[in-house]
Amino acid sequence: MPREKRVKRHMRKTHATGGCGKRITEAGKMLAEGEEKRRKELVALYRLDPNTSWETILCVQTELDRLVLVEKLNLPEDTTFPEAIRVFSEYRHAKRAARVGLPPTASWFDIARREPDWLKSIRLCS
Repeated sequence: MPREKRVKRHMRKTHATGGCGKRITEAGKMLAEGEEKRRKELVALYRLDPNTSWETILCVQTELDRLVLVEKLNLPEDTTFPEAIRVFSEYRHAKRAARVGLPPTASWFDIARREPDWLKSIRLCS
């Protein structure tokens, strides 16, 4: 089937008002309603202006997460969010290794094999 015909068929099937396109539109509306509900919850939680954009809300959320990590891990105040996440991941890995009696440098696979339900750990990681 030539490309133009395929594109026309795709547009008709997915973006038309009937059939599958209608379901896609309804799903999009439900998704948008859910997003708007979540946005309102975050605006209320962070006490922001109701017209605040998603980008600003996410920036506020990231900054608050960074501050919590800086406080919990006793990091310098100017630590960036990616650095804080990296330190937290290393800390969590070392803690998990210690729990099964391995050094912090052990691989996640070695740690998972020593845990009682190690198969679940592998499934979660893949």
